[in-house]
Amino acid sequence: MFKGIGEVAPPTSVQTENSKVVRALVLGGMGGGAVFRLMVVADLAAGQPVELFSRQLVTASLDITALYLTRISSLRRLSVFLDWLSEVLPDEA
Repeated sequence: MFKGIGEVAPPTSVQTENSKVVRALVLGGMGGGAVFRLMVVADLAAGQPVELFSRQLVTASLDITALYLTRISSLRRLSVFLDWLSEVLPDEA
């Protein structure tokens, strides 16, 4: 506080293209942010943070396509990743 002025609150904002940073800022109490739901499922279940505009803000779904060379299709890590992806993404077919 400054003498005779009182509290000074300068206008601030933070911009980032890193969704992990956005998540950390929101969890740290710096305001609201938009991240992929997958990144905050556990946080939302724990009640930290709360979801804003849950039914008012609707975004179009995005198609995901996995392309890979035939010779690497037998790689275990690729198989594990594709299995995980099919588990966490809703089946809209």
